[in-house]
Amino acid sequence: MHALRRLPWELWYWCVTAVLLASTCLFYYAPHDSVLGAVLHALSLEFEQNLATTFEGSCFLAVSLLALGRAGPDWRSSSAWPWLGVAALGAGLSLDELGSVHERADLLFEPIGLDTEMVALLPLAIPALAIAAFALLRFWRAGERRHALRLALALGVLGSVAGLEKVEHVFPATPGFAPFRGVIEEGTEMVGAFVLLGLVLQRRMPLAGMARLEIGLERAFAPAALITVFGMPALLYVTVVTRRMQRGRGVPAAWVVFALLVLVALGAFALRRARQGGGGPLLLIGLGAMALAADAIIVFQRVESDRFIRSASLQDTLVPALLAVALLVPDLRSSGGAWALAALLALTPLYWLPITRYGGFVVGAVQAIGLLFLLVRSLRLRSGSAP
Repeated sequence: MHALRRLPWELWYWCVTAVLLASTCLFYYAPHDSVLGAVLHALSLEFEQNLATTFEGSCFLAVSLLALGRAGPDWRSSSAWPWLGVAALGAGLSLDELGSVHERADLLFEPIGLDTEMVALLPLAIPALAIAAFALLRFWRAGERRHALRLALALGVLGSVAGLEKVEHVFPATPGFAPFRGVIEEGTEMVGAFVLLGLVLQRRMPLAGMARLEIGLERAFAPAALITVFGMPALLYVTVVTRRMQRGRGVPAAWVVFALLVLVALGAFALRRARQGGGGPLLLIGLGAMALAADAIIVFQRVESDRFIRSASLQDTLVPALLAVALLVPDLRSSGGAWALAALLALTPLYWLPITRYGGFVVGAVQAIGLLFLLVRSLRLRSGSAP
């Protein structure tokens, strides 16, 4: 096991990707009502709400968090700005991958007349291109030509996927070529994700070394709070107005819960390391939050229809369970933390109120951001800085 952890991250990435691309192809040949078909469906990059999509979306989120770390503590510095642009692009790509945002564009922007497939993408593409151009220009002016070229290559590869999708609509693949079309299209996305990861990770860094990376967790709290306050209402709106095409797609509002739970997991692991061992409850919080983050996307127990999306699943009981476990951690209970955890736990009945059809997303986000705050505060106190 120790030898495996010393293998470079690139090897791990392409081993996982090879399995996912093979599953994407083999799904077409397996009986769809069999156990093998179900396994291949879970590992196929052509479907949403599965393990494969969660992996790809997590890679983009990792780019965002690692870019925040590269930006450094002073975001007013001009050297931080291109990294903040990369962080924004990574978060947006993660949201789009896991929330199926661009697939909803024609429905979302239909009220303002942008109801054709390509034109409807403009309100999403223009801000993304502006951020990308800003980051590229800043890298180039700072003399970071290698970063600029890598970012341009990543965005070019990812942008080519839209062209592949357009070709697919104009020239539908023959049945015999369909499995390979999916591998080409999804494989191109994975190449783009790999190039982006190379922007924020050192070459041949072992998997064990990634645990000690500066991920900008404390710096991520303010953006996470802003996304919770302003992003959640916007993504709930997108989820509601495009609900008629929901079946089989990612849920935009679920991405906020996903991202927050990933941060909670990272915070629990970081606090456990800062305490120099022990911390069984923190380990449980970290592992539980990672599992619930995956559930927020995969949603093993979601009941879906054209009229209704049950927003909560395992999180109904297990996010509150994380809060209960947090009461066992002295760092989190100190300085009023116990009262804060109790207040967050008191929100749990809201999951089951009939009036909160989509409210489970909001409750889960509020509980997660509250726990994240306590973890970040404890990390700051451990490091000797004021919260």
